[in-house]
Amino acid sequence: MRILLIITGLLISSAVMAQRLNVQAYTPSVLLQPGQWEAKHYNNLYTQTVAFDAEGMRETLGQRGTWFASINSVMTGVSDRWNVGGEVWVRSVRIGEPTESAFNLFRFQNNNMARTGVAYAGPKVKWLPFAKQKRISLQSTFLIPVAANLQGDMRNQPWLDRDRYLWVTQLLWDHQLASKWQVFIDAAVWASFDREGDAQGHLVESPVKGFLSYFPNSRLTFFAMTEYWPIYGTEQLLSGYFVQAGVGGKVQIIPGLLEGEMQTTQFVAGRQQGAGRTLNAGLRFLW
Repeated sequence: MRILLIITGLLISSAVMAQRLNVQAYTPSVLLQPGQWEAKHYNNLYTQTVAFDAEGMRETLGQRGTWFASINSVMTGVSDRWNVGGEVWVRSVRIGEPTESAFNLFRFQNNNMARTGVAYAGPKVKWLPFAKQKRISLQSTFLIPVAANLQGDMRNQPWLDRDRYLWVTQLLWDHQLASKWQVFIDAAVWASFDREGDAQGHLVESPVKGFLSYFPNSRLTFFAMTEYWPIYGTEQLLSGYFVQAGVGGKVQIIPGLLEGEMQTTQFVAGRQQGAGRTLNAGLRFLW
């Protein structure tokens, strides 16, 4: 009888904890509670054989360029209005024939056409600016370039990432439209500073993306998204931009603890930017 009571108590406690830690309720705009932890492992695979030229027209590149980013972060709640954590980016690139598979990148070779390295690492904070508005927050991440020669200028290596310090500030907001619908907005400023201090290498970008999510039940989420990403240069105000759109879904693999996500997007418009597509997958742990 005692064993049965213990098992019943554990089941009730687990159910209460799962309800309290409903992963679906913790959108990016919501802060973790003091003592809570979140770990994310998010993977982005981008591949292109065409690009948008200076007039916004598609042009064939004659090769396939594929880039992979593994973004890994940990956050914890330190108060009702502050979360702190850190982030590490691992990047890979492969340049090959236009007919080859984008998944050839996962051979993780290191030569004059492919390489892998730790691109960035740095701290991040999230702040609740209005105590009574729980679904609007500001997040700031400062990333330090780790690998040498990220842009491939010195050793005849392919371009891996920008060789710059990166400061990302995001305004995060979501709103419940109905019992099963939600809208989420991420408006950001990406400021990158040349590692050597060359002012000509500094860039400012201000991407804005929106998500419309549908919750058929407490474990599943389906969403559609779009993003506009303008890039401002030193020679002209708007040096380039791209627009991407896509769909995806999330599932609570272990309710209240582990969530999985998949998403695909297509670059539908742009100028002086790639015209490829992405495949994304990630895991989020919350405890």
